[in-house]
Amino acid sequence: MSLQEFLSAPVSCRPEISLAEAASQMDSHGVGSLIVVDDANKVVGIVTDRDIVIRGIARELAPSSPVREVMTSDVASLSEDADLFDAAQRMASAECRRMPVVDTEGMLKGVVSLDDLMVIFSRQTGSLAQVIAAEQVAH
Repeated sequence: MSLQEFLSAPVSCRPEISLAEAASQMDSHGVGSLIVVDDANKVVGIVTDRDIVIRGIARELAPSSPVREVMTSDVASLSEDADLFDAAQRMASAECRRMPVVDTEGMLKGVVSLDDLMVIFSRQTGSLAQVIAAEQVAH
């Protein structure tokens, strides 16, 4: 099953926006992270609420400091053609809870989270259980 069907819309920002603006975007969108993209919409990093709080405070950064000061630059991503199991394995090996999904040119298409995958897998397991139960009743 392709990942494309289950992508969440990306919430992104540019590396030059302020920490305060990034936190405000997270709050208004109800998310805990923003994918950081360049002018061509290519992924250059990710910033989480934790990055803003922990790194920002530890480095005594002002709320007006740019996101690039605290973002993670070396970000693993998934191809939009990846299947769900590949996505789960890749996220587990990278030890991350959220991962950007990109097209063949590296442009941001969406985001997938471990929570998204858990919901999808539980639905599939439930559907499979219904099929098995129906087969048992029929025999």
